[in-house]
Amino acid sequence: MLFLEHRPAGILAPMVEMLWLAQDPLAGVTAHRQRVLPNGRIQLILNLAADHLTEVRDGGDQRQAPALVTGIQTCFQTIATEDIVDLVGVVLRPGGFCPIFGTDADEFSDCETSLEAWLGREADDLRSQLRETAAAEARFAILEGWLVERVMRGQRGRCPVTDFALAELRCGRPVREIARRSGWSERTVSERFRRQVGVTPKIFDRIVRFQRVVQQLHRADARVEWSQLALDCGFYDQAHFSHEFRAFSGISATEYATSERRWSNHLAL
Repeated sequence: MLFLEHRPAGILAPMVEMLWLAQDPLAGVTAHRQRVLPNGRIQLILNLAADHLTEVRDGGDQRQAPALVTGIQTCFQTIATEDIVDLVGVVLRPGGFCPIFGTDADEFSDCETSLEAWLGREADDLRSQLRETAAAEARFAILEGWLVERVMRGQRGRCPVTDFALAELRCGRPVREIARRSGWSERTVSERFRRQVGVTPKIFDRIVRFQRVVQQLHRADARVEWSQLALDCGFYDQAHFSHEFRAFSGISATEYATSERRWSNHLAL
């Protein structure tokens, strides 16, 4: 399997975390299911090998549009690996969606939206251009060019209130303290944050804390000290840690630690 990442510079750097390409010619033959964990990011995903993406539901698999906006998720998803024959994607930084697309991020939270249904012919043209070349560098250049064009003609920049709140959350400050330090009311900070990022500051902070655990467990190569891990990642106690981990992943942290996975947020089922 081929997996490549590209991190844009310049005007896109504050909005786009990375572009990626995944190719597995055998995916359609060796297809299985994966549990995908919430990571606090909005993504664009485009299938270049087929005219659909696969949605996995309890009642069976259903076909979706071939290009999707996957909003910020607050619970795990299940995906079909048969789509990984030829995929490209864009991972947006928190707060980076609105400056590129001029639309509030929370309109897409916890759902998947057809890029073509939203952007019309522009999305279809983008996917056609990407399918005309097999070279990864060329595909990344096409995606970058399209994103830069949208930023240049956009009317919205990054929200300073949201950026301040993101920086304060990284320092471990609670929302009430962030509001006091910003000079805005707690309600105003939360509403602007939700529109720009897709969820409230409190929910986003929970996802970030959950991801600290996921990344540490993914890298762990020895016996895990669960109580110390819970404290190190900002949980009140081990009970709080266990509850939050299951709320976002649907499994226990112990099950995650023993799961089969290549990437931290993709678990084989």
